[in-house]
Amino acid sequence: MGSATELSNQADKKESQGVIHSIVARAVRALTVPLHSQNALDVSNLESLKSRIKHADLILVCGTARISKVVKVLTMSQWSHVVLYVGDRSELLGEKEKKEWVERYGPRCLKHLVIDADPIRKVHLKPLDDFTGLMLRHCRAEALSQADKQKVISDALSQLGREYDIKHILRLLVFFAFPWELLPEVARKWVTDFTLSEDDRICSRVIAEAFHSVGYPIRPLKIITYKSAQKSPLSKLVKGFRLRRRSTVQLLMRGKINPALKRLTRSKNIEIHLGGPRHITPSDYDLSRFFTIIKDEEDLNIDYTQAKIFCPLPD
Repeated sequence: MGSATELSNQADKKESQGVIHSIVARAVRALTVPLHSQNALDVSNLESLKSRIKHADLILVCGTARISKVVKVLTMSQWSHVVLYVGDRSELLGEKEKKEWVERYGPRCLKHLVIDADPIRKVHLKPLDDFTGLMLRHCRAEALSQADKQKVISDALSQLGREYDIKHILRLLVFFAFPWELLPEVARKWVTDFTLSEDDRICSRVIAEAFHSVGYPIRPLKIITYKSAQKSPLSKLVKGFRLRRRSTVQLLMRGKINPALKRLTRSKNIEIHLGGPRHITPSDYDLSRFFTIIKDEEDLNIDYTQAKIFCPLPD
């Protein structure tokens, strides 16, 4: 009798969970579906972007879904999403995914993949072509070494398949209609912190953790630069090895002995205090001093002097 009751309770619990899951899935789809198209002059040229993008570059996305609007308001930015470019990693895609993307964008799309995180597909790989018709911003960590670029990509790839933070989406829904832009920044940060779970992923956290894994700053808490008081050459070598052993070893492995010794004995030292990756948002890459914004050369070299200009009428 007891076991029958227990089985009945389990069946009711599963049915209840199924209903909740169905409601959540519908809410997520409603929140993530694009609402409108963007101005044609704001839409990025993907073919030009593909010609200049490099591994470990970032793409900021100005989304058009309901949830994108909430993120923009909370971060006071146009950028609601961020992805990491990894190039051709099609061997990591399943056959079903390959077929889907190829049918949608053609076989060449698999050569330009990014690491993304969303409520539907979790942390996954997708073609850059999936951002057709959106305003994008191309960012690059210029100071990042080639070896650390690979480490950043490897760290992000290791998170493939991780669950997206669905609770984050649902909690943001609570604040959809509230005029949060009228509140001070401290209040908006509290809301962002409140909506995040501890373990699940969102796009900006996946990428922030990857860059922080090699010590690369995004928007650090502080950076302290000071000169060493060490006078002895031996003490300089010891301290230099303790602070810069990784970059020194990389130089030695490439046969660059003199640059390695100079790096070890450098008197100028830097301390970088990183903030938690949980609080990094897409707009932080745009604002960061340590990322370059790269734009289309054709746009930057527009020959406006030969164009016929139409000025708006005065008010």
